[in-house]
Amino acid sequence: MHGMKKKRVPRTIRDPIAEAIRHAQPMGGKDLTDLRLVELNAIDNLARGDATRRDWEWLADLMNVAEAMAKNGIGTEVVAVAAEAQVTLAKVAVRAKAEGRWHLTTDESWTLREAWEYADLQRLSVTLGEYRLYLKRVADIRRTGANAITAEQLLEQLNDNTV
Repeated sequence: MHGMKKKRVPRTIRDPIAEAIRHAQPMGGKDLTDLRLVELNAIDNLARGDATRRDWEWLADLMNVAEAMAKNGIGTEVVAVAAEAQVTLAKVAVRAKAEGRWHLTTDESWTLREAWEYADLQRLSVTLGEYRLYLKRVADIRRTGANAITAEQLLEQLNDNTV
């Protein structure tokens, strides 16, 4: 009767001391390089017009994390820039829904690049562990749908406020 044993799941072996040290240090090295590469590629893909929804999601996550950090007092000047970038991303999402193509205008491209620079500077001022906590917080909010509005609702609110 030994046929019902649970299979062993191999796990990667990590040094907990090295991981703790890595999480307590400011972001840098491969972690930061990989993030920058993905985010800048997403902006470039959107600017060229051959982006996917995943490229858009990378940038939306970046702006959401930047906003969450700013609201907690880390780089508070990012709030206005992140809000402008989120409006830009909402416009891109609405256009993509209508046209079926993810792309940016020249002005929108510059807006997102400026927002990326602010978010990158903000990210450099925290430790890797702290940044991962903000990533987890934003992922939890997205997963539960708390305070979530669609791109159309965001643009509609902006139009109502400007009239």
